[in-house]
Amino acid sequence: MNTSRLVALLSFAVVGGCVSQGRFVRTDDAFHEKPSSRDPGVFADHKPPQPYRAVGVVEVTLEADANSDTIGAAIIPTGRRVGCDVLVEWGMHQKVSTAPRAPDGTPMVRVHDGDSERVQPVNQSVERAQSRPQRTYRYACGIFVAGSMTNPVPS
Repeated sequence: MNTSRLVALLSFAVVGGCVSQGRFVRTDDAFHEKPSSRDPGVFADHKPPQPYRAVGVVEVTLEADANSDTIGAAIIPTGRRVGCDVLVEWGMHQKVSTAPRAPDGTPMVRVHDGDSERVQPVNQSVERAQSRPQRTYRYACGIFVAGSMTNPVPS
């Protein structure tokens, strides 16, 4: 086996072991996944500068002490694959949106089913198969609202 192929395989194994594949859960039936040519903006500690509409949740399970670069490397490809303009950390999304909470404080999500809408708890399950503590990081996938600076209303 040549050296460059060995290095490529080892790099893939190291990266694959460190970064989990993100998962997209659509919450708005009116949204249709469409790959984007741009990476979505990631907002963990402040709201996006433009209005957005949450259309789903991107979640990834990583080490509990994962840094922002590791989280971004795991969620951005999924956000780009499905067409998110922004990925907003779930707690921040809850602060800036009208998304409700249950009386006990459990985060809820609005789920759109065609013409109807319901509110249900966010899936709180976390698999802990590895030896290091794991955490599921959740980011709201948002698309810019028509008429905003980045997504003008078609004329």
